[in-house]
Amino acid sequence: MRFNCSMKIKRQIRSLLLITWMSLFYTPAFPQQTAVTRSISADSLYNPKNAYMYLRGIERDESAGFNPFRWLSQKALFIPKQIQYGIRYASGYGFKLFNDPKFITNIENFFFNEEKTMGWYPTADVASGFRPRGGLSFFYIYKNWDAAIEGEYAGEAKYQVEGFVSHQIQRANQIWVVSLSGLRSYDDDHIYYGIGNFPDSDSRSHFLSNPASDHGVYFQQRWKVEFLIGMQPFPKWQFFLTHNYQKRVHKNAFDLEGTLVSEGDIMDSFDIQKLPGFQHPLTQFYNELSLRYDTREKDVYMSPGWMLESYLGFSHGIKQDDSRYLKMGLDVFANIPVIQQNRFIVPRLIFHKLENLDESIPVAFSDYPTQPLYRGVSKRKLLRIDKYSLLPSIEYQYPLSFNLGAHLFLDYLMVANSLTKLTFKNAPWAAGIGVDFHGLDGELARASIAYGSEGIDLALKIGITALLNGRSE
Repeated sequence: MRFNCSMKIKRQIRSLLLITWMSLFYTPAFPQQTAVTRSISADSLYNPKNAYMYLRGIERDESAGFNPFRWLSQKALFIPKQIQYGIRYASGYGFKLFNDPKFITNIENFFFNEEKTMGWYPTADVASGFRPRGGLSFFYIYKNWDAAIEGEYAGEAKYQVEGFVSHQIQRANQIWVVSLSGLRSYDDDHIYYGIGNFPDSDSRSHFLSNPASDHGVYFQQRWKVEFLIGMQPFPKWQFFLTHNYQKRVHKNAFDLEGTLVSEGDIMDSFDIQKLPGFQHPLTQFYNELSLRYDTREKDVYMSPGWMLESYLGFSHGIKQDDSRYLKMGLDVFANIPVIQQNRFIVPRLIFHKLENLDESIPVAFSDYPTQPLYRGVSKRKLLRIDKYSLLPSIEYQYPLSFNLGAHLFLDYLMVANSLTKLTFKNAPWAAGIGVDFHGLDGELARASIAYGSEGIDLALKIGITALLNGRSE
């Protein structure tokens, strides 16, 4: 058997040598062979591509057919793709730096003390149509205690200071959190558009007979103190009990010294003598019970799963404020993996309702539910407000690097005086793209650009999301 195998191998080697010798010295004469063809075959050893085309009997290489949709998509997505490539390059370079022990040490020494118990970081709040606020945040961590104070400034009549202290207690699998926080803010460029889905024709908006604009700029002075107790009895369940005291004063922004507002005075478009919320300060106690069920993995910024949060709150006015409101709502979304386990389609629905418990006292314009997560305009614009508010959205989230993510989104903002009248008709909408820088617990910075019914909106937020800008704002 060994002998027969060796003989077969020898015959195969002889045949291979013969074919090689013939290919070097002999060119077969094909019936219609031209000089050009013979030169191509003679040069085939030096140009493999031409040899391949000659053997296949083709005259030119393959090319993609004309596809106008591909051409249009390449042109339309050119700028977003370049932005993404730049972000990927910058984030990759940043990731390389963060792997450098010397760089990490320098950063830590700059932002933290030697024991890593105290630190600081810059903050910023930038939105289209508003003066940007910039500031600093200082924090202190000791065992199970956390404390922070943050200040942002844009002018004499536009600044905000807030702080909090919290304590965490863990018993077996249960976690308790107790926190006390406070806020003081002056803001001279809040914007009011009226009430209802068609605010210009809604009598509750209190437009003048000949308004100068469809909106008005006003000043808000705000104080707030809040006490919160949170409990996590099971890994997926969380309960929160919130109590706060809040006082707000609304004024015509042009009556303030130091303001930079130049147009859109609320008095030029609205009758503020009739508009509830301008007659006296709004002073209220607010109590809320909320629960959250979250199936997402803990200590991971993005993971598959879904979250449901519901709340019920009661607001009671004091002093000159005789209002009494019942507030309730629901926030539900799901992270649905697509393509890979770290890319998600995120459908979301946020619903708020306000029930006036004393119809003889009209609802103040700033007490209606707002949707701060709507990305078409800044939350300082009361674009659409009413007793019922619904925010449906869809988002695609995907990672750019270890701690940098991107998202494409589409938001709608729907309001109505009754639940059955919620409709997409005349509802503002916004579609856009955003980038966020995050750690394991949440976002540290976010930038976005959106286009929709209100035009183009640019937003940038640097710093941990404020604790006090919630439902009782």
